[in-house]
Amino acid sequence: MYVNMYEIRQKTLNVLKKYEVPIHPSLPLLDEDVFCKSKDKIANRILIDYAIFALAHEGGQDFYSAWLQENCVWNDMSENEKNFFRSKLDKKVMRKADWKLMTLYTYCWIGKIVEELQWPGTGADYNEMFHNIPEEISVESFRKNFQLREIKEIVQQLDIYYNVHASLVHAELWNNKKQLENFEIGVFIERRLALEWALSTLNIDDISLDT
Repeated sequence: MYVNMYEIRQKTLNVLKKYEVPIHPSLPLLDEDVFCKSKDKIANRILIDYAIFALAHEGGQDFYSAWLQENCVWNDMSENEKNFFRSKLDKKVMRKADWKLMTLYTYCWIGKIVEELQWPGTGADYNEMFHNIPEEISVESFRKNFQLREIKEIVQQLDIYYNVHASLVHAELWNNKKQLENFEIGVFIERRLALEWALSTLNIDDISLDT
C-alpha cells in the first residue's frame, strides 16, 4: 500500500512541536510502500505479550506456556520469547517481562481495543485494555471480533515514535537538557518496536531500531 510519507512527516513535526521535542535534522522518511501484518498475527502477538507480562506479576510459567500452546500461538514466538517460560524468573527476566506492557498496549491500540495511543506519561488507561483481552474474555471471542486500524493511522504513530526516539538518543539536539528527564526512552523504544513489527515482514527479534 502506498502512503504519502511527506504528509505523514508534516503531521509528526506538529506533534513534536506540541510536546517540545527537538527535530532531528536528517532523519529520512519512512518507505512509502507499506506492508502490514494480518489481524491474526497481531491478535496472536497480543496473547504472547500478555502471557509474558503476566509472568512479571503472577509467575506461572507452566500455566502460561500451556495456555499459549493450547491457543496455537507457541509457534509464532521467537526463541527469546519462549525462554521467558524456560528460564529462571530472576529480577532481570522479570524486568524484561514487565516492559511487555508497552508493546501490549501498542498492539491493543493497533487492534482498536484501546481508543487512543496516549502520549507517554499522560495517563494511559491499562484497565480498559485488560478488560477487553484474554483472560478477561475468551480467546475465541477475542479473535472473532478483532480488527485493525487503518494502515495510515499506524504509519503515523510509527513516524512519531521513530522521530522522538531519534531525538532522545541525540542529546545534543536539546537546548534544555533537563527536559530530557521528562521522557522515558524505554517507553518510546518498546512502542516503536511494536509499530515497526506490525508494519514489517520480519520476526520480532529481527526488528532494527536504528535512528
